Amino acid sequence: MYFIVDGRNNLQHPTKKHDMIIRWISTGKAKFIGRDIVQVFKKFDRSKTIDCRFIIGLDPGYKNIGYSVFKIYKNQIQNILNGEVLTRTSEITKLISERRMYRRSRRSKHRENILRKFGRAKFKAPRWKNRKKKPWAPTHMHLFQSHLNLLQCIFNRIDYNQSEIVLEHFKFDSQKALDSTVSSWKYQKGPQFGFENVKAYVRARDNYKCQICGEKLLSLSVHHIQERADGGSDRPENLVTLCQSCHLLLHQNLAECPRPSKASPMRDSGVLNSCMNYLVNYISPAYTITGSDTAALRHYYNIEKSHVNDAKVIALSKLDLENFNCQDLSNTVNLKQFRRHTRNCVQRYEDRKYICDGFTVAWNRKSRSTQAESKPSLQEFKQEYPEEKVVAKPGRIIYFRTNSQAKFRPGDIFKHQNINYVLKQWASTQGTVTSETEIKFKIRNCRKIRNNSGLVTTR
Repeated sequence: MYFIVDGRNNLQHPTKKHDMIIRWISTGKAKFIGRDIVQVFKKFDRSKTIDCRFIIGLDPGYKNIGYSVFKIYKNQIQNILNGEVLTRTSEITKLISERRMYRRSRRSKHRENILRKFGRAKFKAPRWKNRKKKPWAPTHMHLFQSHLNLLQCIFNRIDYNQSEIVLEHFKFDSQKALDSTVSSWKYQKGPQFGFENVKAYVRARDNYKCQICGEKLLSLSVHHIQERADGGSDRPENLVTLCQSCHLLLHQNLAECPRPSKASPMRDSGVLNSCMNYLVNYISPAYTITGSDTAALRHYYNIEKSHVNDAKVIALSKLDLENFNCQDLSNTVNLKQFRRHTRNCVQRYEDRKYICDGFTVAWNRKSRSTQAESKPSLQEFKQEYPEEKVVAKPGRIIYFRTNSQAKFRPGDIFKHQNINYVLKQWASTQGTVTSETEIKFKIRNCRKIRNNSGLVTTR
């Protein structure tokens, strides 16, 4: 399926006439401006165009978004475009945590250097107080924007004024997902009913015993089995009681956690519940159906559950199919999100080196947390060889090149032996690139076709 744009960027009807498209391109009357978008160098007469309308079915999701587009004219229904989007929403929390870690480390090292040089550090007023408060958390904002970017990607192919959006509007019931028998007043009297907080409930559940040594105490630490930085939740299933000594040994990797985590983080459903009403109101007017209606229609048509199939059912829920002749001309376009920019300017730090008789004998003044055991620090070297004289070679900072100078970026399309691939990650220092299909190629044997970022077509 090809989507046509005329010389004045007016969208026309999509077509599957491949011979006509190839003839236009070979004679210089058209060109590709996308994977399946063709621009024709002439203006079409709008009055001679057959009226039609498009219905877009959207299945919202945290990690995966399903979409499907149907074209309706006369008594024909044609499925012209569908696919699935793999979002980056789950990466946002991790990236923010890493950014906070590097920021705190950078500022603490800066304060240490000031104290070492001048003996005191000047107080600086916090700068975050003058920032405008945002209505959404970064994870919510990214998820909301991902749905809008998908709609924009669709409207680059079909006319917005001839389109209708059908959206699945649901609210995930996390309490019923854990206990299917809950109803009416039982929602107010869950397992934690009568306890001051979740920690009090976990201590009572574990009978005030340390789950490693079995010691019974009133003051016990509540430990996350799966750390919050790794996606763990604050739900009781992810918490366990430990005494102070066992808790310390566990964080020093000298003890083993009593049981693996079986907790469902419920983060995905919570973020979706927060964004759903705002998403529906923002893209209004839109026709909505509930999740139970989608499941009923899927069972009625005997269709397997998937994000793409749900989107098809959502789109067709508004129509009476008995009055139409259905055709499947689907053009499957799966999309994946890649980072548009690399905002960190520092690529890596090179260690300070200490050279003796032409050989490097030490790295850095003191050992870093990530420094290999085979690389002693100057402090360790001087303890063993106090009389040896060394020459210091200062460390340096290697900065990232700008995006325009980078040869390969994640999401770029490159060619290897006349086959196109999508780049999965940054090119390695060994001169290799990795495709989305986990195949590695030498950079010298690859040729980049075009830069890509944001929503990228993977299939």
